[in-house]
Amino acid sequence: MMTNMSKANFFVRTEQDNVKDDDEGDDKSNHNSGGKAKRINMIINLSTSEKSSLTLAQMEETLHELERKYLLTGVEKINVLFLVYSDNIERDKVFNNGNINFWIIDTLAKQLIIYEDQPEDFDGLKCEIEKHLDDIYNGKAAYQKRRYVRGLRSVSKNMSGSYGIDENLQTRRFIPYITIFIMLINIVVFAVLETMGSTESAPFMIQHGASYTEYLFSRNEYYRLFTCMFLHFGIAHLSSNMIALLLIGSEVERLYGRLRFVVIYLMTGLVGSVLSEAINFMTSKNVVSAGASGAIYGIQGALMILVFRYRDTNKSKIFRIVLMLLFLIMIGRTTENVDNYAHLGGFISGVICGQLFIMGDQMEVKRKE
Repeated sequence: MMTNMSKANFFVRTEQDNVKDDDEGDDKSNHNSGGKAKRINMIINLSTSEKSSLTLAQMEETLHELERKYLLTGVEKINVLFLVYSDNIERDKVFNNGNINFWIIDTLAKQLIIYEDQPEDFDGLKCEIEKHLDDIYNGKAAYQKRRYVRGLRSVSKNMSGSYGIDENLQTRRFIPYITIFIMLINIVVFAVLETMGSTESAPFMIQHGASYTEYLFSRNEYYRLFTCMFLHFGIAHLSSNMIALLLIGSEVERLYGRLRFVVIYLMTGLVGSVLSEAINFMTSKNVVSAGASGAIYGIQGALMILVFRYRDTNKSKIFRIVLMLLFLIMIGRTTENVDNYAHLGGFISGVICGQLFIMGDQMEVKRKE
């Protein structure tokens, strides 16, 4: 697992397995979860100081990488708690502003601190930590990492055996910021254009960046292959695409990560536009094209290849994916002048992008092992 957090201790518990603990340092991990689990609870033990370079962005990226790593193996849900060992809670409370589960152990006050918007308990850990705090510190206020790690390891082992996973464990929901941002761009662009004219007018849309076969090849205005991805013909066109983007994009962003989601979205949208205009050119048609559907079919393809690669442990997700694909096809069949070649190009390139990322993750896991 890639991470910029040096000297982190990972305590992992699955539904089937007993607790296993691994020490990770200098970007090296020896973790092996052993077998397939439906749910995983993980505690990440960190220490901070004035010289610490730990940032909230690093913690969030670590969370996303852990989700990708385990969800790729068929795990249905992973719950992660960052347990920060701090000598300055005013400095470190900034971590509470992120999209992570976060507790602080104040080394000076010798107490566990849980902020209001954080889970009140995590797999029964709160009571165990409070019970063991005196033993962990051994009556001293100074920070003793080895003593703390042994104490937490003891707590974790006490939680193993027949202790069950809490189905109602309080965890913070993943917020698909990139998906929301892309939706806002499309909506703002549409609103601005509507104040200037009619988005259902082909000449008006050509004037403001829609893809137009003649201008692409006679004027070399290739930028239209990109700008057309953020334009829509009317409110119905925009609404159907934004609903699909929200439903599919949020899941793809969570599973692949934010940066990879952006790559998949833009790449597949461009491929869809290129294939569509290539067909138009070969068939001597001058067509005005716009819409995010090529990219939406692309992220759908990326999601489908991920789920089908691990279909043995994702049967329920396969059903939802098929329903979503049927929903997109239905929209295409009931809407006039649908650019099916853009959809096809986006979907195929999405499958390819997803497969490449999956292969890259698998190679990375094997290399780390």
